[in-house]
Amino acid sequence: MLYCMEVSEGHWNSNVGCQRTRPIRVVHMGSGHTGIEGLKGILADPALELVGWYVSSPEKEGLDAGEFCSLPAVGIKATRSIDALLKLKPDCAYYGSSIIGREKEATAEVVCFLERGINVATFALLQMVYASAAPEEMRQAIEQACEKGDATFFASGSEPGVFTTTLPATLLSAAGRITRYREQQFIPDIIAAYPVVDVIRDSMGFGQPMATTPRRFADGTALEWWKPNLCMIADKLGVEIEDVTFTLKKHALDRDIDTELGLFKAGTMGAYWWELAAIINGKPALSIEYICQLTRECTVPVDWPQAAPDTRECAVVYRVEGVPELKMQVYMSNTPGEKNPSVRVTALHVVNAIPCVVAADKGIHNALELPYYTTRNIDF
Repeated sequence: MLYCMEVSEGHWNSNVGCQRTRPIRVVHMGSGHTGIEGLKGILADPALELVGWYVSSPEKEGLDAGEFCSLPAVGIKATRSIDALLKLKPDCAYYGSSIIGREKEATAEVVCFLERGINVATFALLQMVYASAAPEEMRQAIEQACEKGDATFFASGSEPGVFTTTLPATLLSAAGRITRYREQQFIPDIIAAYPVVDVIRDSMGFGQPMATTPRRFADGTALEWWKPNLCMIADKLGVEIEDVTFTLKKHALDRDIDTELGLFKAGTMGAYWWELAAIINGKPALSIEYICQLTRECTVPVDWPQAAPDTRECAVVYRVEGVPELKMQVYMSNTPGEKNPSVRVTALHVVNAIPCVVAADKGIHNALELPYYTTRNIDF
């Protein structure tokens, strides 16, 4: 593979490898909670130039990308035409549109760019974070498009993404004898973190009767999105997964809670803990766990996994059991006016990768296959 050094505004950037005389031309799709953070990241990056912006809603069409981000106008107006973006012939498309309930349509949109030789970086297609474990139909469509267009595809984010691939791989590089690996994700206030009613009530099932199986578990979404993370860890350790089990525990609200998304009644689901475990040699060996509370008012049972006592926002805990025993917690702290720092992390992990994606050989790449990269938005 060939990677080169990047020159941007007179400064060497060791994130990537070849010398360029111009910024990388990027088009952006998506303007939701995470999409807007990606748009802000592109506008702030000295190595990137925003040349086009797609939105799906009529009320956003024609808006200036900078002003939409509460920044000075940049002269790039929102369009509802993907063809308009394709005609710009950018170096890369940043795909941040929602794929919930529209996976096939989203894949087809990504394929449109790849077939025309436009590289794609995305946080949206979570299934493709570790392509070898992705749904076959999706993976084949993207592989074939990369081959046809001589283009590169990259999918990542926070989780699945940097917290389930890059950081675990780094931690395991310092491990010795391993008897168990656990990654535990803690969201103590999902309403504050992601206030989208359809996601909270329907997909995640909060506020539903306790006997309800949330849609993302009933339809296999959790398995599809997070199983690739277990496969990545297993591949890195050189072990074979015999089976994957799923366990869900739920906890009810002990009183009514009034939120910005409406009233959630006592006795309905207010928290859950699920575990996706990889069985190796007949026993659970690797696991991804998710401990989520509607709000902090909904406490969880004392026998559930606990984050560090001072955890206020989202956090991820890694536990490598064995000799030596390793434990690491990554905190994400809110800045003023920010509700969920993991949303920004999700977007920026992909923004920062764009020069590496553009420089990479054609095909599907994950974060562990690209050169090490960092932010280029330096302010010191």
